[in-house]
Amino acid sequence: NMIPTVNISSLFGDEKKFAAQELSAAFEKYGFAIIVGHGVSAVSIHNLREAAYEFFNSEEKFKYDKDQGYGFGGYVHSQESGAQLLGDFSKPIDIVESLSLPGISASEECDSQEEIPPVLQDASRIFLEQTKLVGAALAQALIFG
Repeated sequence: NMIPTVNISSLFGDEKKFAAQELSAAFEKYGFAIIVGHGVSAVSIHNLREAAYEFFNSEEKFKYDKDQGYGFGGYVHSQESGAQLLGDFSKPIDIVESLSLPGISASEECDSQEEIPPVLQDASRIFLEQTKLVGAALAQALIFG
């Protein structure tokens, strides 16, 4: 069985019910769906990816400026954040370098662009605006699903 692809573009218009029902059926049968027609532009994804490459390739002192001093949140250096993701602890740990941006989740707002590294500010703002619209449309789909 293949995971179904669901076009959710109608969730942004007057014909919400069809896409909502199609999405609901996919989740009911498969537990997953690939969504297209979500309105997150390829340009905004590309720009965010390029900005992230620039951030992660920058000097350590600029990255640590966003470190919140604990394992999750802000910048986490690869030496601080290793885990064996496959559960086979006889193998070397998986090395991970990450940056958590505020405002990603529905329960979290970004109070200031200063919390976001300058190189990521514009790209992340546009990406977050687009993904929040998708989240709102998906929340409305629950009414019809």
